[in-house]
Amino acid sequence: MIQQAYSIIKIKDFEDSFVVTGEFESCFSQTELDLYLRKDAMQGLAARWAAKDCLINKLHFPIEFDRIEILNDEKGKPYLQSASKDDPIDFSNYSISLSHTSRFAAAFVIEGVKALPI
Repeated sequence: MIQQAYSIIKIKDFEDSFVVTGEFESCFSQTELDLYLRKDAMQGLAARWAAKDCLINKLHFPIEFDRIEILNDEKGKPYLQSASKDDPIDFSNYSISLSHTSRFAAAFVIEGVKALPI
């Protein structure tokens, strides 16, 4: 069965929430933080948070936010993987799409469709 979830969030609300609480580490892997906080790319983190929210809260994948890592392949396509090599998780049955503007971040997650090469 194919399931899908979509999430859109305001960048400003996301930034305010995480900067005030300092909870970045509870939702992102160290690799994600190194890549996106260094670039000062709050939009990239917001889109990744939206995708994790889709996966966990809307598709009911039983996992903590920080155990999911969303990176990009050499062509820029986002993909899901386990944040720890010691904790393998099979995300091969999920496809994701991320998008953002200066004001909004969005994510679309499909379960039941293997990611296709671009």
